[in-house]
Amino acid sequence: MSCWRSVADRISFVSGEASGFELEYGYYAQGVTSLTPTFAPQGRRRRALPITVGEITGWCMAPHDPVLSKLGAGREKDLDFARSAAAARLVRRDELVRRLEDVTCSEEHRRWIAARIDTLFG
Repeated sequence: MSCWRSVADRISFVSGEASGFELEYGYYAQGVTSLTPTFAPQGRRRRALPITVGEITGWCMAPHDPVLSKLGAGREKDLDFARSAAAARLVRRDELVRRLEDVTCSEEHRRWIAARIDTLFG
């Protein structure tokens, strides 16, 4: 197990779904590695945003990238995440469609993701 995987696991344990952190603050964080987001577009690493708390800096995916990944995964909690991001105007339809071209997946899956984007902004 690499060091990065260990850090991702620790983040999820301390502040992840169903953690004390979520119970107290009403939201949670997911620790991920560069391999986690299966349907995120290429170039996501150069668009990552630094978030610094104290002496620790975490790199968070720019909003369009995890939304595309969540739309690709298609689980109900992923679709809820995407709907919330769209409702909060954190993502734009045109940018999701543009970045969809950079997602590595089958053409059939690309059509499913495109349909889900259309539903978000229907």
